[in-house]
Amino acid sequence: RLGRRFAVDRLREEARRCRECEFPTCARGCPAGVSVPEFVKAFADGDIAGAYRVLRRANVLPEMCAHVCPSEVQCERKCLEKIFCDRPIPIRDIQLAVCRLARRAGLTGVVPGRETGRSVAVVGGGPAGIAAAIVLIEKGHRVSLFDAGEKLGGTPQAIIPEDRYSGDETEVEAVLAPAIRAGRLKVQLRSRLGGGLSIEDLRRDYDAVLLAMGLGKGSALGSNSGALDALTFLRDVKRGRIREIAGPVAVLGGGNTALDAATAALELGAMDVYLVYRRSFAEMPAWPAERDRFLGKGGHILILTEPLGNVLDADGRIAGLRIRRTELGEPDSTGRRSPRPVPGTESVLAVRTIIEAIGQEVPDEIRQALSGVQFTRKGLIQVAGNGSWRTSLPRVFAAGDIVNGGSTVVQCVAEGMAAASEMDGMLRQDSN
Repeated sequence: RLGRRFAVDRLREEARRCRECEFPTCARGCPAGVSVPEFVKAFADGDIAGAYRVLRRANVLPEMCAHVCPSEVQCERKCLEKIFCDRPIPIRDIQLAVCRLARRAGLTGVVPGRETGRSVAVVGGGPAGIAAAIVLIEKGHRVSLFDAGEKLGGTPQAIIPEDRYSGDETEVEAVLAPAIRAGRLKVQLRSRLGGGLSIEDLRRDYDAVLLAMGLGKGSALGSNSGALDALTFLRDVKRGRIREIAGPVAVLGGGNTALDAATAALELGAMDVYLVYRRSFAEMPAWPAERDRFLGKGGHILILTEPLGNVLDADGRIAGLRIRRTELGEPDSTGRRSPRPVPGTESVLAVRTIIEAIGQEVPDEIRQALSGVQFTRKGLIQVAGNGSWRTSLPRVFAAGDIVNGGSTVVQCVAEGMAAASEMDGMLRQDSN
């Protein structure tokens, strides 16, 4: 069934259904602004190189995005075929097919531009950082790409479950290889701000700096045996460090990270997995497809339920989760209705493991290492805004999760590309 889904002849037939709208609503549903009808038509006509060029123009990591982005709530949801007959063009599948064919044909490698003599440090090898590095290399600048991990790829590579993004046939290597061979890109792994890498050194040694690290630290109710943060849990599952999990499990949160962790716990053999969320389904930020996947595997979702704290046994291990019912009040600053506690409804949910996905934040050591960089009230890097990615430090820019608080891969790619274009403009203005 999967083979037929990605069969080129079937996808071409589907692509021919595209109406080639004069004002394409599907393109407005893409955070990167890809000209969807243009690349779909090129694919339908058998022009793989042309289709890939259209994708690449707006999104320098189109294959990664095709793997992990929620097309059902973005481009495909806006497709007129979805609106008229509930059968959208399979934009995501076509994009993935185009990217795979283009990569295998050797069409995806970055082409370095005429050398400018300028150098840029990019800190963070996730979608935003890699996207920025690609654009800067194409503009002719030399780039040093620093990442704290053992591989490039950021959250998709390290945390997103294997069945959604394995990274085995990564486009990142294929795209960056020409720049590395040409000496225009230097990748430095296991390099962390505050751990031998300082913002002062980067500002001294490079003409500009982009901060594109992920958030990397999960918020927590407490630290006890049996309590895990979702990012660490998912990372260890993907690395094979956690192969099974016993007993009932509670996962706290209603976002995609929470759903990924809950689904992973089920797949590792947990008897019952409860997703505990203090608002209703309507306010849940997780993508509907991921929510339905979890329920389809036998998971339980406790909506309008607020986690209060851990319950421990005599040995200090997790024995349960104290919870309380909630009801919805007026909308808050996010537009979602605020949960209000219902008095007298406290109870204990008996679980052996609690996985917390109630928010992410910048690690303390990163904040300490970024002396002079202003942060927002939410603990994110403050940028100038209105299309500018400049921070409070001269010649230092920021993009991706550390600015937006955690978003889709395609949004981070778009931000990385925009920041790189702004940096290029500044460097060229300085040269003139």
